[in-house]
Amino acid sequence: MRGPGPARGLRHNGLVDADVVVIGAGALGLSTALHCALAGRSVAVVERHTAGSQASGRAAGLFKSVQADELRTRLARRSTARAITLNEPVIGISVTAGRVAGVETDRRSIAAPVVVDAAGGRVRHVAGLAGALVPVAPVRH
Repeated sequence: MRGPGPARGLRHNGLVDADVVVIGAGALGLSTALHCALAGRSVAVVERHTAGSQASGRAAGLFKSVQADELRTRLARRSTARAITLNEPVIGISVTAGRVAGVETDRRSIAAPVVVDAAGGRVRHVAGLAGALVPVAPVRH
């Protein structure tokens, strides 16, 4: 447990250093962030809306209440109620010598050697910020 004071790597100038930046706070992004943190990596998660509010929130069994039993239903409702609003859109991905170097949001710069694009339906747009082409298109169900 961390004591009071700034989070690891946070400086007053808006710069953050992390081992991994995860773009997207849906089921895939949050799971990736959790597993990276459990592996001892420092992780920054950026999301332009509320966690789980986009495609994950509409997928059967993900951020919605699970009807399997009363305990799981209560836990799902509690986690949904505590979902955080991040409202921090990614506006750029820094690339140096062909390798990712970090992420720019409208509020801060995050230096990181690893960036995970878990942006769901916006994965193509986010990849384009790094100059990458991801040949997928979102589909409404």
